Amino acid sequence: MQVTWLHPWLLLGTLASVLPIVIHLIGRRRAPTVSFAAFDFLMAVNKRLARRERLRQFLLLLLRTLAILALVFAASRPMPFVALSTAEVQKRVVVVLDASESMGYLVDGEPLLERAKSQLLELVSHLAPGDGLSLVVAGEEIEVPFQALTVDHGAFRRELGKVTRTSGTADLGAAIEKGLAHLGDEGSGATVVVLSDFSLNSFENMRPITLEPPPELRLLDVSGRQGKESLDNIAIESMEITASPLSPLDRLFKVRVRNFGPRVRQRQGVELLIEGKVKQRGYVDLAAGKTTLKAMTVSFDEPGVYHGVIRLVPDERDGFTIDDQRFFVVEVARGVRVLAVNGDPRMTPYEDELFFVERALEVVPEGESLIELDIISQEEMQSEEVLERLGKSVDVVLLANIREFPPRVAEELVDFVKGGGGVLVALGDRILFERTNEQLVDILPHPIRDFHQAYDPVSESPPLGIGEFDWDHPVLRGLGLSFEESLRLSRTKGYFNLATGAQGKTRALLRFDNGAPALVERVGEGGRVMLMTSSVDLDHSDLVLRTGFPALLQRLCRYLAQGALEVSGNIVRVGQELELPVPTGVSAVAFVSPSGERSIEGTEGGVNRLRVDDWDEMGIYRVEVLRKAWEPMTQLDVAVNPALVESDFNPIEFDEVIRRLSGGDQKAVISLNVGGASDEDPFAARGFASYFLLALSLFFVSECLLASRG
Repeated sequence: MQVTWLHPWLLLGTLASVLPIVIHLIGRRRAPTVSFAAFDFLMAVNKRLARRERLRQFLLLLLRTLAILALVFAASRPMPFVALSTAEVQKRVVVVLDASESMGYLVDGEPLLERAKSQLLELVSHLAPGDGLSLVVAGEEIEVPFQALTVDHGAFRRELGKVTRTSGTADLGAAIEKGLAHLGDEGSGATVVVLSDFSLNSFENMRPITLEPPPELRLLDVSGRQGKESLDNIAIESMEITASPLSPLDRLFKVRVRNFGPRVRQRQGVELLIEGKVKQRGYVDLAAGKTTLKAMTVSFDEPGVYHGVIRLVPDERDGFTIDDQRFFVVEVARGVRVLAVNGDPRMTPYEDELFFVERALEVVPEGESLIELDIISQEEMQSEEVLERLGKSVDVVLLANIREFPPRVAEELVDFVKGGGGVLVALGDRILFERTNEQLVDILPHPIRDFHQAYDPVSESPPLGIGEFDWDHPVLRGLGLSFEESLRLSRTKGYFNLATGAQGKTRALLRFDNGAPALVERVGEGGRVMLMTSSVDLDHSDLVLRTGFPALLQRLCRYLAQGALEVSGNIVRVGQELELPVPTGVSAVAFVSPSGERSIEGTEGGVNRLRVDDWDEMGIYRVEVLRKAWEPMTQLDVAVNPALVESDFNPIEFDEVIRRLSGGDQKAVISLNVGGASDEDPFAARGFASYFLLALSLFFVSECLLASRG
């Protein structure tokens, strides 16, 4: 008869059968032989006793060796192999296995999924040869390894061994439906076995069983919970990062910790780590089923982009640790240093070219880094002291209505931009645009053309408002409806036309009602340049009077300084869609997952924003951008955190499952156990293991009797 083994890898234990032989050889007596005449007459008797002793020792050695083999064979669970077709199936069993994220809950250090698989192996060992089996795995997606019932129990065990836990929630209702399809139109004598933690969220889509008569339904809660209470679990529910009013380099972390369990948790530890180092520790008390807020403040030594995680201190009562941490990316910006060059100073303050610019940069929201403004005249721009400051103590240069630049100044400005600096050019009626085009050809987004008078009272041509916004650009992203309305209400009487030929990678952030550019960006090899086609005083536009102007100007300065535009970076949950802005001049974006896997998204064809939803690893995704070469862009790094849909282990009532599956009629039969051995032949249900266990007991008794006679 052919034999198949339930646990074939345990057959390696047969190597232990040589241990009794080795012990016997080591323990043999090796006494020296000494001739003594007085004992010669006893030799005949000793030879007869020695033969009997050798036989006893041989039998002891044999019994001990066979006992080890019997134990190994019994543990390996030998089963008779019977080649049957599906048509010869005796019993029909459909197994629905929950492999969702919640099945990673640890009970006595073992995940629920592994407990479920062990119990399923026990189920298979109780089935007789010829019983049909089907497996439905309910994870993030439903997988059905067999297209019909199979009598190959070995194949079932192999497929079961391949099952791994997935992210997301299981749809057990749909999984049961797929399993019932293997029973055809007849449910009589069939059994549907469901193994799960029976959390509420897995049973949202339950349909009545339509088979007549219905199959037997057996539910097994592998968590082993006592009663109907929820399993113990605490999680970091949410986190908010805000600027601290105390210092621009301080960040306030507001963490919400939730207790999903039924018991109070006292002094639960919370840790905040930055770049792998613990910066803050604290404790929270958690009432059953309630949420507690914990605030922590971190002072950063210097500006930059930082990666970190807030986590709960491990607790043996918490069996689900996936939701015990929350990753984040935070950008800490220092004060932006702006050097503004006034091309048209006036004695009357509100007529001065930079009067409204100065007012707009003074109103910095509380907690945000300051913008240090230094205003100089066009003549002062030529001094050696000022030129030396470019690239050292200046982040952004604002050129307001500058007539023309001396050659040395133009060269220094070009070098400043190539070195990573930012320049904001605001035009006005004093500029010589042909001369400006020649001097700043290497950094201007477009060549400047003639001045266009939009407002003409004679022809009744009205002034222009802002008609188009590039909301995908980091400067404008998230500014909201009130900002948009204020800029749309602005009125511009005149602006400079731009030549159609771009000087490099350019992007229009704002356009007038007639489609003409109002604000254009160019990204060069190092820094950024913004060009406003109208003025920053009241000569040609009242944009500076609008409530949205301070926010626009401050964002422009921070962006040109390549600093932070938001307090916290991109934080999402697994599977959640995130829109990432694409910097101007970038042709591809690469995402490097926490495990090091690299994926590349192209941005050709004017893509200004990437929509990404395949976040499948928890941790920090590093982002790189391609211009002339790949370079990291830490401002775009993404922190991916677990979803909390599987964190609530509040169970569904078994009676509710039966009610839903039966459509209100109690047709199905419920049993809380997987099942036992066959009543007809208890040995056949367990294969040959029981025979080996019986032999082991006989070997043990015989060995004891022989050893006692020694």
